[in-house]
Formats: sequence, structure tokens, C-alpha cells
Amino acid sequence: MLLIIFLDMMFLGWHVQIIFYIFFAVLIYFIYYLLRSLKLKDKILTKQLVKSAVVFLIAVIVALLIQSDNLTQIWEYNPYSTRGTESILEKQSASTEQSGSDFYQYATNWSFSPGEVLTFIVPSYYGFGKSTYKGPLTNNQPVEVNTYFGQMPFVDVAQYMGVIIFFLALFSMVINWKDPFVRYLTILSIIALLISFGRTFPFVYDLMFNYFPAFDKFRVPSMILVLVQLSFPILAGLGIAKIISAKKEKDKRIELYIRNIFFVLGGFFLLTLLLGSPIKEWFTSRVNEYVSTIRISQPQKANMFNALSDYMANMFLTDARLAFFFITLTFGLMYGYYRAKISADIMVIAIAVLVIIDLFRIDLRGETYVDYSQIEQLFNKPEYIQAIENTNDNSVYRIVNLKQDGSIGSISQNSNFNAYFLMQDLYGYSGIKPRAFQDYMDVLGSPANPTLWRMANVKYIVLDQQKNIQGLKLIYSGNKTFVYQNQNALPRAYFVNKVEVKPALDMLNMVKADAFDPVDIAFVEEEELNVDIPDSTAFVKIESYKDETINLNVNASGNNFLFLGDTYYPVGWKAYIDGNETPIYRANHDFRGIVVPEGKHKVEFVYLPESFVISEYVSLGLSSLALFGLLLGVFLMQKKKKESVEE
Repeated sequence: MLLIIFLDMMFLGWHVQIIFYIFFAVLIYFIYYLLRSLKLKDKILTKQLVKSAVVFLIAVIVALLIQSDNLTQIWEYNPYSTRGTESILEKQSASTEQSGSDFYQYATNWSFSPGEVLTFIVPSYYGFGKSTYKGPLTNNQPVEVNTYFGQMPFVDVAQYMGVIIFFLALFSMVINWKDPFVRYLTILSIIALLISFGRTFPFVYDLMFNYFPAFDKFRVPSMILVLVQLSFPILAGLGIAKIISAKKEKDKRIELYIRNIFFVLGGFFLLTLLLGSPIKEWFTSRVNEYVSTIRISQPQKANMFNALSDYMANMFLTDARLAFFFITLTFGLMYGYYRAKISADIMVIAIAVLVIIDLFRIDLRGETYVDYSQIEQLFNKPEYIQAIENTNDNSVYRIVNLKQDGSIGSISQNSNFNAYFLMQDLYGYSGIKPRAFQDYMDVLGSPANPTLWRMANVKYIVLDQQKNIQGLKLIYSGNKTFVYQNQNALPRAYFVNKVEVKPALDMLNMVKADAFDPVDIAFVEEEELNVDIPDSTAFVKIESYKDETINLNVNASGNNFLFLGDTYYPVGWKAYIDGNETPIYRANHDFRGIVVPEGKHKVEFVYLPESFVISEYVSLGLSSLALFGLLLGVFLMQKKKKESVEE
């Protein structure tokens, strides 16, 4: 019962990729120990493992059912997301090579590399993520810079778990190799590391991507390094424990290992002290080599790296010196313990303090203290939001901020900031976007498209410079902020003159070319629809618009096609005309449409997936049973304890 509750709490976070990796680690655990028991011909151990696996599987199923109200929604959404299917451009491509596909490239963008394993020792080996530069280039003012130049698109921090942890874990693998748990953690770490290389080392990754269930839904291969970062501290701890027990057993072999490693690492530390200038020159040459590869494609970044090369070289040299200092001191402490110079308690405490100092110096790199009042100011209402609110526009509409200056709420900042002010934004961030919307972005290149604005009910556009664009009326100008009202914006719901069948990619290319009027025609992809042209008496009025229910009053002059400028999602969304369900058609690839018969009607769009309704009751029932079982178990344990005391 405790296992079920633990698993249920783990599922509550619903970071599906991390949950997957945890179960992957458990799978490796059972496979390793099962093979080991079969090799040893230990029938009792084999039986215990099978029994444990069955119990664990039952607990997982129950915990999943408790969380089924969330799980079903993720499962159903996946096929309609960027994680569930390829881009429309890729579907139309003649290329069948998996490793060259956009879908594969998207999944493997943050592939680790063998060279970056060295960042486990020296975190700035490939530059660093965010750090704070303060020097002559900025008049001694602190400025946040990102100096990473590895193969991943960007990183905020290095994949650093501490040089002491890293070396102690490796040492533990050597001196503890006969321990089956150490072997398991070592195997798990190696597998995870190889998978993290992604397209850099495709042999292992591609096997998982192509054949392991659900693995192709994930991106950022380097994320699986969490298993390495979980295993290595455990291995390091087991190594320390082994050293303590080995001394009691007077194992001279381990003492010899520690002494030799101490002198070797000490030698490396001395070299970093003596060869500071050559080391900096070597690192600077690596930076210059990288700069030469981006000088044309990213001239601004190239200039920044040129200017910061000395700063980066100094950071690397300092990190290298401290890394070898910390690890030399660690092995010195262990050798001192072996030689009876210090106690086990002092050794363990000293190593723990060194680990904390080492990790904190990296964790705090680039971090700046921010006063709470400054945090509150982040959510001050921007001038463009205030300008839009000042219009007193009570209709349903969307906005889009196309500023390129990286200001909060802008397209280049790529956030959902505008939603904080209850503004429906055409653009924003999601790690698992609707595939159809992303198809628009893939074909159009950006959301700056007048036809898309019309269809999607984009009524207000924010720019960082004043422009004369047909159909846009300037309603506010400020400091590099210009707010335009789109006078060609269509309402969220409206009648369309006619409907035609057209392949999605052809339709998207027409949007890109602004080659059709969304009021005159809508495109569906499969079924031919017989609709009438609405006359002047036809209208659509939004009575209420909420996240899960949309109520419309409509008058159709004939068999009219109603276009709704919201994302098409067939799982859960249903449409009703006067209480009777009617089909929802996929209109213009990413939007919804229904056919409304002649006359006045109440139209309602409702989001209520049947799977959610059913799973909600399942979740409630099993949660209650699990809680009851836990309380019953505690009661019986207390009762048994009381009876044993009385006896």
C-alpha cells in the first residue's frame, strides 16, 4: 500500500519523461538481478524476484489508475501533438531516412557528446551556461553572459554532479565491483550515458528511438543523465563505506590504490599551477576555432566570444585547478584515515563539506540576488497591455506581440506572459504544442501573417517599430512599442460562404501567400460539404466564452458553415445545435467548423472527454481504497504491537 501511495505521489508531478526513466531504471534492475539469479541457479532468489516484480507491477497499475484522469488526457492528446506525429512538411517529403527527418532532429536537439563527459570534471570545459561577467568590457558592471560552445543548442548550466562525487563513484566501481548493486548502478549509468549521446552516438539511441515503446515521444536525450546523477552519489557513498570497512579488514590493496591515485591527482594539480599560461592558450585556441565556425551565421555571438575568450579561459583554468585540488584533498583525507591520522567521522564530514563547497560554487555561478520587490515588478502591466485594455474592447479576441527585442511577452522571449493578464495570445511556449498549429509555423515561418491573423481572430498586434501596413490602425505608440488594431480581424466565430476539399499543405501555402479570403471560403481535408452562402440576415453572436464551454446565438439563412477560430481537437470537444450533437469538421487544418441548418439556433461547444469522466470515478474510488488500506494497516500494526506488550 505504501508503494502505491509513493508511486501515486511520483505520478502527481506528471513529468512523463522523468517517470519513464525511473521505470526504465527499475526494468534494468529486474533484468540484471534476474539474469544474475539464473546464472547462479538460485531458485529462491529467482522466485523472490518474480514475486517482487508482480507486486511492483500491480502497484504501478493501481497507481496509474488512481492518476488515470490525468493519464488519459496525456495519452489522448499525444497523437495530436508535436511529440506524436511528424510535421506536415515531413509527411509530404519523399525522404524516408529516419535519422535525417525533422521529427528525429527535433527529438535529438539536446544530444550530449562524448567530449562533454569532461564537464563532469571541469564544468567549463565547453564554456559555461549562465555566468556573471564583470570587467573592463562592461565598465565593471555585472552582466549575465552565456559562454557555452558545445554541440547542444544552448545550456543554462553544465551537467555537473561534483568532481568529488564523480571520482569517488569511479573508485567505488573498482573496489566494490563484486557487489551486485554496484554492478547494477554501473551498468545503468553506462546505458544512460550512451543513450544521452543521442544522434552523436546513434547506435544505442536509435535502437531505443525506433523500437522501445513510447521512447520516440521524448526529446532532449541528455535528460536521461538524471539516472547517472542519481547513481553516482550512491556509488560514491558505497565507496566511502567500503573504504571504512576495508581499513577494519586491513586491506592493503585499497590503501595502495588510494595512495597512488592521491599522488597522480596531486601531480595533475601541480601541473595546472605551473602551466597556467599554456593551458589558457590551448583553451583560447578552442574558443577561436568555434568562433570561426559561427562567424558568418552568428556574427554577434562570434564577436561576443572573441571579446570574452580571456574571461572564459580564466574560468576554465580556475575550474581545473579547483577540481584537481578538491579531488586530491579528498583522496588525501582517505589516505590519512587509512594511516590512522584522522577518524572515519572526520573523513566523512570533511569530504561532505568539500562536496557542498564544490557544488555550491557552481550552483551559484551566474546567480544574482533579486529582491522580492523586483520580482513583483516583473508582473507590472506592460504598456501594450494597458493600451489594449484602454480600448474597453469586451469582445473575444487574440493578441500577438511581434517585438524582436527579447522583452517579456514578446515573440522572441517565447513565454506565456500575456496569459497572466488574461490575454489570449496567438503565440507562446509549450513543450508539447498542438501539431496542427506547429504546421502553420513550419510552413509560414512565423505568426506574422495577415490571413492567419484574420482566421485566428488576432485583433491587436504589437511591434517594436512603426510600420504602415494595410488594415492595421495605430492606437498606441510608446518607447519602441507600437500597438495596432487589426481592422481586418474576423470574429472568433462567423459564417463562411463556401467550403472546399483541399490538401492541408496546399491550404497552408495559400495562407502563406495570402491567397484566399477566410470569409469567402474554408477548406476541409476529406468530406465534401454542401453548404449555402449566408445572406445579410445570417449572424453569429457569442453569448459566453469559457475554457470548456462556448455558447453562441446564431441565425442561419440556409445550410450555413460556421467557422470557429479555435484549435481543432476531436478528443473531448463536442458541438450541439439546440441540444442535438452535430459533427465538428477540421477547417483550415487547425480550426473547427460545423454546418448549421436554416433558422435561429443555440449552438454550444463543450469540452468533456468521456475518458476523463470515467477515470475521475476510478481515481476517486481507488484513492479512497488506498487511503483506507493504509489506515487499516496502521491500525492493525498498532493493535498487534499493543497485544505483544500485554503478553
